[in-house]
Amino acid sequence: MVLSYSKVQGYCLAGLAEFEKLAADLVNPSGYEFIEEFDNKTREKVICLRLRKPIPPRIKLVAYYLLNNLKHALDQALGDAALQCGRQDAKGIHFPIGKSPNDLKSEIKRRCGNVHPDLITFIEALNVCQTGNPRLYAVLSLAGPNKHRRIISLRPRNEIRVPNWNPALVGGRVTLGASRWVASQNKVELVRIGEGGYFNHDLQVSLGVFLGNGQPPPRRSGAYPHPRSHARN
Repeated sequence: MVLSYSKVQGYCLAGLAEFEKLAADLVNPSGYEFIEEFDNKTREKVICLRLRKPIPPRIKLVAYYLLNNLKHALDQALGDAALQCGRQDAKGIHFPIGKSPNDLKSEIKRRCGNVHPDLITFIEALNVCQTGNPRLYAVLSLAGPNKHRRIISLRPRNEIRVPNWNPALVGGRVTLGASRWVASQNKVELVRIGEGGYFNHDLQVSLGVFLGNGQPPPRRSGAYPHPRSHARN
C-alpha cells in the first residue's frame, strides 16, 4: 500500500484536530481535584492534582497515530524529493534522526543512500538530534512502537501560581513546582512539604497535555490509518 504525501498530511491534520479537542476536554478544571498525600519514604506531605477519571484510551490512540503519521509524512516527502533529484526509486529512504551528531551522520548514511548531495546538505542543516533540533527530535523519537514509552503526560501548562502570597503561611522545607506526573495514579505532584513544614496557600494551576515518552496503545477499531512504507516498486 502506498499513500501520497497529501493523504498522509490529511491524516496528520485530522488527528491533530481530534487530539486538541480531546486534550481540552481532559484538562477541563471540572475533571480534576486537589489532594494531599503522605510519602512514607521521604516523610513529606505531597499536594497533587488528580484526575477524577482515568485518561480516555482514545486520546492515547490518537496521539500515537498522530506521531506516526507525522513521521510517515516526512518519510514520504523525503522519498519524493529524492526522486525529483534523480534517484530511480524511493526504496529504503526514511527521514533520519539521531541522538547525537555522530548518530545522525550514521542515520543519514543508512537511510539516505544514493540521494543527491544537495538534498543531503538540506537534511544535515535540519540537524535533527538532541543537541541540534531538540523539539523536532523529541517529537519524531516518539514515533514507532516501543514498549517502554508513555504517549502522553499531564503537567502544569505554566508556572504554578500562588495568589495573595503570604510568607507567614509557609514554613520549613517546601518544594513548589515539582510537577511529576504519576501515570499509574493519574496525578501530578505540585508541592512537597518536608517534615515539620507547612504550606497553607491556595494554588492556581492550569493543566496541559504533553506528548512524552510512552507505550503505544493496542490497535482499536476507528483508529487513524497507519501508512506503510512509501517505497515504490
